[in-house]
Amino acid sequence: MRKKIFILLVFLFTISIDKVWAKVSVEEEIEAKWNSEGKIASVNVLLKIPSDCNNKVVNISSDVFSFIKHYKELVGGDNIEINFIIENNASYDYSYIDNSLFIGINENNEGEVVSYRTFNTALKDLYNYVKVYDRDLVDEVLYTKLSKKGYLGDRALELYYLNYYNKKYHMNKKSLKDFPIKVKREIFSGTNYGIYESDKSINRVAYDYFYKYVLFVSLKSNNFKYSIYDTKKKRMDVYFRDSIDLIKKHSSKKISGMVSGISLDNYTLAFSHYNYLVDVKFKLGMD
Repeated sequence: MRKKIFILLVFLFTISIDKVWAKVSVEEEIEAKWNSEGKIASVNVLLKIPSDCNNKVVNISSDVFSFIKHYKELVGGDNIEINFIIENNASYDYSYIDNSLFIGINENNEGEVVSYRTFNTALKDLYNYVKVYDRDLVDEVLYTKLSKKGYLGDRALELYYLNYYNKKYHMNKKSLKDFPIKVKREIFSGTNYGIYESDKSINRVAYDYFYKYVLFVSLKSNNFKYSIYDTKKKRMDVYFRDSIDLIKKHSSKKISGMVSGISLDNYTLAFSHYNYLVDVKFKLGMD
């Protein structure tokens, strides 16, 4: 029999409203179910509309991705089912507002995201394929080696990568962000020695790579996957609409079967302990 561990976390949010009558707070309770392997199997998110709510439009926001990241590190191939339960304690009926779903990046926190520097193919070549230790990959040592190759300044590693992979794959890209996915995957592959990347441009490419190709959301009912960068998740918006439809006063509705996961093919050790800056938002309107 599988052992399940339950974790309950309560958040208080201020619901923003399009036409302000009164400010109210919504309580979010997140319950995680863990399996015997120590992985989160599913998460239930309970969102409570308070009894004193009389707003025309309610903007709901969930912190579920921060919760998942806080309690369990996800690696390539991991999937978690996320279920939302909306409890309407108000004296009014509410329904889902079409095209209001947003599952995307909180751009305000981009500076908080840093990837690891991995011992990739370019660095193996730079170090002449000898065994290295964590102390060998710190900036002071690495940039000294780069300077001996003629790469100077804050962009030394970025330019070295650019020249190395352009030569290896017979390309003429002007920036790391222009490389195809297979090259980016190679840049972020290799052994992780616990050294954070300090080059801002490389971290920006890592940021784009993670949210485009690594972290995804989908529905259990079909195999269609959305990257977090996809701004219009039409099928998921329709699914939310059909699941919620109308929430009568003093009743609840459940949105089940949303899945978030990490790509087995595109995940690398550069993204160990990576921070998920993902917001889940949608709107309900008084019916």
